[in-house]
Amino acid sequence: MLEGGQEFPCVAVDLSASGLRLKAEKAGYLGSRVVVYLDKFGRLEGKITRATPDGFAMTIEATQAKREKLVAQLTELATPASTSLGDKRRHQRIAPEQRQTVVTLHDGSALQAEIIDLSLSGVLFSCRLALEPGMTITVGSRSARVVRVTAKGVAAQFVEPLEPEELNASTIL
Repeated sequence: MLEGGQEFPCVAVDLSASGLRLKAEKAGYLGSRVVVYLDKFGRLEGKITRATPDGFAMTIEATQAKREKLVAQLTELATPASTSLGDKRRHQRIAPEQRQTVVTLHDGSALQAEIIDLSLSGVLFSCRLALEPGMTITVGSRSARVVRVTAKGVAAQFVEPLEPEELNASTIL
């Protein structure tokens, strides 16, 4: 959103705790205020410092706490998934041979889903219906609660975890 209140779509090309370069169809004047809303980072405010061929660059005006949060978010994004997620996961994931399953909602309606991966504590699956975190569902025959929805799929935590001997490539939900 430019200083006059006009809003335009943009794409972040480069981001640090102190500045941001955007690809944008319209740029404001040097020194003018701008507010940008970025997925995963929220609202960022600052002033335009230079024009670029496809947009502009801006400073980020923020409190020390906001800058520290921004640095933490950037570090998290820059950390390879193998170290970032792998260390945080409680249980090993497997891709079962039988990926097709049925997800039943609390109202009894059922939908087809494809299992992406499976662990003792939960399942990641894709389906055509938008589910919300907190929803109680049944995946195959296992009661679960939706904990996260990402571009990759829906993550659900089982109410009762699988036993270690129940989890292998031939596990069917």
